[in-house]
Amino acid sequence: MILPRVCIVSGADRFTVPSYVNQEIWAREFGYDYRLQSLPDAGDHNYYFLKPSALRHYLPYYDWVFWVDDDVYFTDFTEDRIAGLIAEAEQAERSIILADGVREPNGWWNVVNAGVMLVRNDEHGLRFLNSVLEPLEQLVAEWWDPEIVGKQCGGDQDVVHYALVELGMRDHALIVDHMRLNARPHHYRTLKDGTTVHFAGHPDKALSVIDFSRAMGVSDLLVPKALLDKYGMRRQTVLLPGEERRRRMRLSVHMKGRAMATRLGAKEQVKSAVAKVRDVIA
Repeated sequence: MILPRVCIVSGADRFTVPSYVNQEIWAREFGYDYRLQSLPDAGDHNYYFLKPSALRHYLPYYDWVFWVDDDVYFTDFTEDRIAGLIAEAEQAERSIILADGVREPNGWWNVVNAGVMLVRNDEHGLRFLNSVLEPLEQLVAEWWDPEIVGKQCGGDQDVVHYALVELGMRDHALIVDHMRLNARPHHYRTLKDGTTVHFAGHPDKALSVIDFSRAMGVSDLLVPKALLDKYGMRRQTVLLPGEERRRRMRLSVHMKGRAMATRLGAKEQVKSAVAKVRDVIA
C-alpha cells in the first residue's frame, strides 16, 4: 500500500464540536490521509503537547504532517490550497509552515498561531518537533515578553515561539498570511475567502460554529450538503434544538457576568489611580 504524501492530524481528549467530520471529508476529497489522536505518545511529558507528539509519531510515514486543532474547520471544498503551500515551502527549502498571528476579538494576539501547522519529514522538521517536546516551559516563561510575542498560552504554542526565535527554527519556517492557512470567523465574507476557520478563544465553540455556518448558508458541519450525502452523513447539525436553546441561555448569563466583572475591574483601577494621585498630592 502506498500512503499519500501528506497526513492531516487532529486530536483532543474531549471534542466540543464534531470538527473531525469536516476535516476527514476534506482530507478524503483531496487525497490526504487523516488521523485522529486522543493521547500523546508514552513518555511525552505533558498532555498539552499532544500536537507535537502526534506529529512526531506520524512524521516518519509521510513527506509532510499537517496538524489542525479540534476547533478548526476547512471552508473551501472546491480547491486544495494546501498543496500550493507545500510546493511553495519545498521550493523555498522550508520545513515548517505556520500562519501569522491575528488579534482575537477578545484582544489576545500572538506572532504566530500553532493551531494549524505543517511539518516536513526532514532533519529540520524533526529537530523542530523534538525541540518543542523538550521540557522547556519554565525557561520559556522566563523568556516570554508579551509586548513582543503576545499572549502566553502555557502550552506548545509558547515553545513554538521560543523555538522559532531562540533555536534558529525561523530560518526553516514559511510564515504565511492567516487567510491562507488559519483565519478566524470575522475574517470571512464567503467560504472561499480562506482555507480554514479557527474558533480559538470562543466561550461556546458549538454555538460559534452554528452561527458561522448559518451566516455562510451551509450545514453546521461546514460541509456542502452534496458531500455529506456522498459520505452518508445523516445528522448534519452540531446541537439538537433544545440543547442549543439551553446553551444560548447559559452563554448570555456568562457574557453578562463577564461584562459586569470587566466594569467592576475598571472601577477598581480608577479607584487605585485616584488613591495614588491623592497620595502624591498629600
